[in-house]
Amino acid sequence: MRRLAAGAALLLTCGCSLWRLAPGPTQDGLAVTVAASAPDAARREAVASLLPLFLPASARAAKAGALEKEVLSQARRFVGRERRLGGRRVEEVRLGLLAGALDRADLVRPQGYESGPIKVLLVMSEKDSSLGVGLAADNLRRALSARGIEAQNARDLLNRYPFKAKTVPEALLVAGREGADWLMLGAAAAAAAPDPYSGAWKGRAKVWADLYGLTGSTEPISTSAEATAVDESSAAALGRALAQAGENEAVRVAAETARRRGGRAEITVVVSGTRDPARIKTLLSELRGLDGVAGAALGVWRTDEGNLTLRVFTAGLKSDELAARLLRRDPSILLGGVDPEDNELSLIENGGPGVPGLWE
Repeated sequence: MRRLAAGAALLLTCGCSLWRLAPGPTQDGLAVTVAASAPDAARREAVASLLPLFLPASARAAKAGALEKEVLSQARRFVGRERRLGGRRVEEVRLGLLAGALDRADLVRPQGYESGPIKVLLVMSEKDSSLGVGLAADNLRRALSARGIEAQNARDLLNRYPFKAKTVPEALLVAGREGADWLMLGAAAAAAAPDPYSGAWKGRAKVWADLYGLTGSTEPISTSAEATAVDESSAAALGRALAQAGENEAVRVAAETARRRGGRAEITVVVSGTRDPARIKTLLSELRGLDGVAGAALGVWRTDEGNLTLRVFTAGLKSDELAARLLRRDPSILLGGVDPEDNELSLIENGGPGVPGLWE
C-alpha cells in the first residue's frame, strides 16, 4: 500500500508539472514570454505583443489612443494563467476575450466596413399567401439568407408584432424599429397556361419591388425578376415559377445592396492544421498584402470543430477570387474548399515556414 501511495503521489506530482504553463498555444489563446517583471507591466506587454494578430502596425498607430483606453489599460482582463520561468514571466492571453473587446470597440474593421450582415425587411404582396408569406417572398428570403443577408418577412404570422403600416413612411418607421438597413416593398404575380410545345402547363411569374435605404438617399431603387416553369400540374408550374422568380430577385437585391456598400464584404477564412503563432502571422501578412484586401484579423481562436478563423475585409473581391490570389502568393497552402454564397473559404495548413519580422 505504501508503494502504491508513493507511486500515486509521484504520478500526481508529474501530472501537475505537465499542466504548467509553457510558451505557445493553449486552449484559450497564446502564452507568451515577456521581459517585464512587474505583474501589471508583464500583462500589458503580453497583450500588446498579440495585437498584430488583429491590426497591422499602421492601424495600431492610428488607433493608439483607443487601444490604450479599451485594451492596454485593462490588460488584466485578457490574461489567464501566469508563471515565472527562468527569471522571466509567461502570460497566457485569452484571445477570445481580446477579440471580443476589440470588436465591441469597433477597432478591427477598417473604415467603411459596417458591422454585421445587411438586414432587409421584406413587405411583399402575393395572391396566395394564406399564412402571410407567399412562395416568392419565402424563396426571396431564403435566397437572401444564403447570400449572407438577414432578411425578414414583415407579414410572417409568426412575427411578434403584426405589420400594420399603410404608407411608405410608416413602413420605413417599422423597418427602422426592426434594425433593418433596407426596406423592400414589392409584389409578385403568376399565371399558368397550356404549353403547346410540351403539352404541359407553363407557369410565368414576376417579382417587382422598390428598395428603400434606411440611411442616405430616400429615393428607392427599382428591381424586378421573372421566371418560367413547366409542369404537368398547373399549380406546380405556378409554384415553381414563383419560387424561381423570388430567387432571381434575390440575386438583384444582393447585388444592389452590395454595390451600395462599395462592394465591401467580410470573408471568413477557416484554418485547420495549425495554431502556430508564426504561421498565423504569416497568413495574416499574406492576406493583408493582397490587392483588394483592406484588412485581415484573427476571428475565432478555437471553433467547435477545433479550427481557427480569420476575418478578411475585401473590396470588390469574392471568396473564390481571394482564394486564387492567396494560392498564387503562397503555393504551400492547401485549399480545403470555397463557399461563395457564405463568403467563406477553408485552408488546410501543412506547417509552412513562418516569415521573420511579422511581430513588427
